[in-house]
Amino acid sequence: KVNYPMQQDYGLLLQLLTDAQSTMARLFEHRARHLGLTRPQWRVLSGLYGNDGMTQSELSEHISIARSPLGKVVDQLERTGYVERHDDPDDRRINRLFLTDKVQPLVEPARALAIELEQCALDGLPEHAPLVEQLTQLTERLQALIQQDLQPA
Repeated sequence: KVNYPMQQDYGLLLQLLTDAQSTMARLFEHRARHLGLTRPQWRVLSGLYGNDGMTQSELSEHISIARSPLGKVVDQLERTGYVERHDDPDDRRINRLFLTDKVQPLVEPARALAIELEQCALDGLPEHAPLVEQLTQLTERLQALIQQDLQPA
């Protein structure tokens, strides 16, 4: 059991969400080792799946990974042959990202693993549907706050 001695302190929600996310990522990486995928690589691949042609900025926004670390992950995936960059036909400064056929054999096993991990994580939690709903609402609320903060003054 994880010990949070200062449970009344502000920031506990952020700490709990961060711990849950990092633990889930470690578990995914451990169980996906045979696929040769890291959690960030899977986030990029799953974000591009069905969304071929996104720019790196669009993908960054879509999967909530900052552009600089995302660029490193895309570089890794390009070296493995899972992702290709293509010039944008209208703007030479922009690259569009595309999955290659080489990634196809990984998609279903990685997707099944992600679903299995989610089920394992939620198994035994009473009424986990409201939890997922509340986390979705929390995420949407935080995204709206970010948008407000980014609006020009």
